[in-house]
Amino acid sequence: MQPRTWCVANPRADVPTLQGAIDYCCSQPGVNCGPIQPGGSCFQPNTLIDHANYAINLFYKAHGGGRQWCPSNSGFIIFSDPSHDSCVFP
Repeated sequence: MQPRTWCVANPRADVPTLQGAIDYCCSQPGVNCGPIQPGGSCFQPNTLIDHANYAINLFYKAHGGGRQWCPSNSGFIIFSDPSHDSCVFP
């Protein structure tokens, strides 16, 4: 059995890279970024890195969770669930 994985934002990525990742990931089919919009379950904390974590992981999961779908310039694979409070990462 494969361990569960998530793809989250690289905290060392700069602002344009993170914002670009959010914009790209959220524009792709199968990626619903509604939860990181105001009032969404993952809007808080309202930080670029937290929103990028969610968007990048959705993109990764929408493509089956293959390592090649975790963007090397803005993301990396983790093995612990990044969900918090009411924000559940798939």
